[in-house]
Amino acid sequence: MQRIDEEAGPAGRSSGRTGHVQYLATGDDAMPRFMMIVKASEESEAGVLPTREALVEMGKYNDELTKAGVMLAGEGLRDSSKGARVSFTGGRTVVTDGPFPGPAEQLVAGFWVIRAEDRDEAVEWARKVPFEDGEIEVRQIFEESDFPA
Repeated sequence: MQRIDEEAGPAGRSSGRTGHVQYLATGDDAMPRFMMIVKASEESEAGVLPTREALVEMGKYNDELTKAGVMLAGEGLRDSSKGARVSFTGGRTVVTDGPFPGPAEQLVAGFWVIRAEDRDEAVEWARKVPFEDGEIEVRQIFEESDFPA
């Protein structure tokens, strides 16, 4: 696993995203990938950021994923009022600006992409997320080899 600190950005240029870190896989690409999807909450949809303490704990968790060689990516998402949905019907597209209606828990607030031996291992990693409250959905990602040639 290779850590890229994007504070400096490519060629030393600042990306403007202090502390943002991207991880690139450098290990066993044969292991399946899983996305751990963080469901939104009323607080995250209201734009409330995690506490400093929660961010420190999340940093420790991300370091644990990295040291174990399983983390490929991980990001938090802004609330849906900053987003848009693109719907497709009969070949036509419709763009709907956020915020999106419905329960906050049906929205996504962030994600990790990890490599794990199987779903059980991915679930064990999800169980270690330092959340007091919330929900994480674990889904396996299709690989190129899953599709017919």
